[in-house]
Amino acid sequence: MSRTIFRFLSAFLISCLGFQCKYSVHLLAREEIVAGFAEDPAKKVSAPLVNRTIPADSATAIGTNAKLHVSFNTAMAPSTLTVNTTDTACTGSILVSANNFVSCVRMSSVQAGMANSVFSVTPAVNLSANTRYKVRVAVAAQASTGAPLVEAYESTDGFTTASAADNRALVVQTSLASFVSPYDTATNVPLNTGVSVQFSEPVDPSMLTTNTGDTVCSGNIQLSQDLFLSCIRMRGVPAIATDGRIMTVFPDTTLSASTAYRIRITTGIRDLSGNPMASALTSNFTTGTLTESSAFAVLSTTPANAVTGISVSPLISIAFTAGRFIDATTVTLNSQGATCVGSIQVSADNFSTCVALMPVFIGSDFENVGVRVLAPLANATTYKIRVTSDLKDMFGVGITAFTTANGFTTTGTVTGGGGVSFLEPGDSSGASNDLYSAFTVSFTRVMNPATLTASTSGSACTGSFMVSADNFSTCLPMSAQPVASVGNTRFTVFPQSPLTASGVYRTRISTFAQDAGGAAVSLYNGAGITIMP
Repeated sequence: MSRTIFRFLSAFLISCLGFQCKYSVHLLAREEIVAGFAEDPAKKVSAPLVNRTIPADSATAIGTNAKLHVSFNTAMAPSTLTVNTTDTACTGSILVSANNFVSCVRMSSVQAGMANSVFSVTPAVNLSANTRYKVRVAVAAQASTGAPLVEAYESTDGFTTASAADNRALVVQTSLASFVSPYDTATNVPLNTGVSVQFSEPVDPSMLTTNTGDTVCSGNIQLSQDLFLSCIRMRGVPAIATDGRIMTVFPDTTLSASTAYRIRITTGIRDLSGNPMASALTSNFTTGTLTESSAFAVLSTTPANAVTGISVSPLISIAFTAGRFIDATTVTLNSQGATCVGSIQVSADNFSTCVALMPVFIGSDFENVGVRVLAPLANATTYKIRVTSDLKDMFGVGITAFTTANGFTTTGTVTGGGGVSFLEPGDSSGASNDLYSAFTVSFTRVMNPATLTASTSGSACTGSFMVSADNFSTCLPMSAQPVASVGNTRFTVFPQSPLTASGVYRTRISTFAQDAGGAAVSLYNGAGITIMP
């Protein structure tokens, strides 16, 4: 059974390292992308599958000096994970290409990590700016047992580079109240809690280390109850979400009752370009006296059950029991093919087959998630949403399995040009701390890419995709024309220069934008987002 599982990105954590290059990572072995790099590879199944790539599929604004990482669900034989270090021919078992593998990026090295389950590749020279790359892993890659990949893996959309190298320091995301879970100064925390941290950009997974052997304070993620004279032994290496920004780790045993604990994130953690945190981060919480084991559930879905007239490119969101703090690394999706795998599934045939999905957000309160389809849905068709018990909270408790009774039905009549279904960063989201934000808009219809245009010079508000900090008296020049993805239903632009701290930025989509049938979209004026200092 073939599956690729995604994990989610926080609602306000949008790719922001630069301005526009999408690279595709091509792995010639796909089956199942497991939730993270967290499990002990020795305990994993022997059939090798690609778990994920970082940068993630569909990631944008990746620094041109980034390294690439491929994660497997089991320990691999390092001698079978090879790259071409000589020229641009597409040879080796890990390939990266900007032209659909007519030629490939020359690499300088490949390194194994995390008990041979994660492999990092370094390009010989910086990647090209404003370019989309794909990743492929070939079936020549083998597990340590000698078992080959079930099938070749190739990223669907790939990732897009920024306009320049990324040389800024990595930081822990601080615009969200829950940037560390348990949050700073939290009290009465259940004794079986895990620890989750959100970063401002994707991190090098090989740097997510912790102590799994004893009580020495080693590794880059530490938990202590005595000011780091000793540290809590962890169950395994940290799991990381598909976007590479959220990590989760669990103590090996339940914590002590009514005890103050301190989390420390050291400067040893680095981003994909090798930039460390400017300083270590510490956070404190105090446990209660009980563990959390009660069931939690799906409260609602959007689209709601039995609703009709839904667009063929909907944002699907799911809300959960309040206060349970979803473990982002267990929000998993089928990102390729029609296999029904992952903790969130969408199907038109009662889950004999499922549609491919991509992550959009995890709410700032970690009580709701959003996904999008990777290709437009069929018209006049009913789809059901299923959430499996593989989705867990920060206490390791699986959700009560859920399936919509009647599902939602897509529109059967295509009239007019439709409109905007979702904006990233989220419109009226309040704040983002990223000065390098890309702006992405998703539509309810398949669009004509030629009609999605942006100004690339001057400050005039021209084109059909505009971003402004002064209510459209002037507009930001973009580094290139909008980049299309998700079957021409999703478009991304990258400002030429960093945004201004404390600025409020609004997005406008004009009626010059048309769907694939030539109908103009409805005019859209966003409420705006605020860039934090």
